[in-house]
Amino acid sequence: MSDDGYHKSVFVGAELDRIGFPGVRFSDGPRGAVVGNATAFPVAMARGATWDLDLEQRIGDAIGSELRAIGANLTGAVCINLLRHPAWGRAQETYGEDPHHVGEFGAALTR
Repeated sequence: MSDDGYHKSVFVGAELDRIGFPGVRFSDGPRGAVVGNATAFPVAMARGATWDLDLEQRIGDAIGSELRAIGANLTGAVCINLLRHPAWGRAQETYGEDPHHVGEFGAALTR
């Protein structure tokens, strides 16, 4: 966390207090909730290499619990995209290049 408070709390936008709409409460984080002292998990590429779907489901549960605890209602979690080129800047945020593999892990994370 930097001195200016970056990642000190969720990013809030589009609040409409007069009608009770909480707006977007965003937390970035392909590795977790990324706010304060939340858990930082290994990147998706490393987790995908394990083929441990049970572990990925438990990681998803933990991320969900931490997101709820900080009041987030939107997250920039794992890219459920197929890796087509290793030089892509977000390659490590995907589970890999196999459609079946990516689908299984994406489903496990969000169960």
